[in-house]
Amino acid sequence: MNRKLWAIAVAAVLLFAFAAPVAAEDPSRPFGGWTSGPDTTDENPTGCPAGSFIRYGNTGTGQFLHLGLVEAVVTHCTRLDVATGAGWFDDGTITITAANGDTLVLDHQGTFQLSPWGTPPPWTSDFVMTWDVVGGTGRFENATGSGIGGGFADGVGLPGSTTTTWLSGAIAY
Repeated sequence: MNRKLWAIAVAAVLLFAFAAPVAAEDPSRPFGGWTSGPDTTDENPTGCPAGSFIRYGNTGTGQFLHLGLVEAVVTHCTRLDVATGAGWFDDGTITITAANGDTLVLDHQGTFQLSPWGTPPPWTSDFVMTWDVVGGTGRFENATGSGIGGGFADGVGLPGSTTTTWLSGAIAY
């Protein structure tokens, strides 16, 4: 092989070697969706900070951009001001699983208000939250992103309560 062809071959190899990492950096894109399902509570919240009164759980189904139909599993530690019915949550995850098995894992924290507080349950609860991507599998293995969320719970304080959650923000994968 002459020098000119050799130089072109080396240049081509180097071009592809340096182009691959640049192409792997995906742009940020809008992300959002909803999930709804039944709630669970563990009144012995192991692994939660002092002052937590329950470990909350929810397994629901919904629809999300870039994932389609999903199952979402939520868990977090919950604290409550019993004088006002206001509370906050953190130390948990939202794991969103697409139909093909790819997952997106979010860390989240937020606040809520039980209503009408001062009456026996059931209550409703409106909440707001922020979230950050902390992991994933499949196409979301190196995902990053963050956003906000909110929703409502119905039947809080009694078996059979349900929660609907909306998330919006941006992710890169």
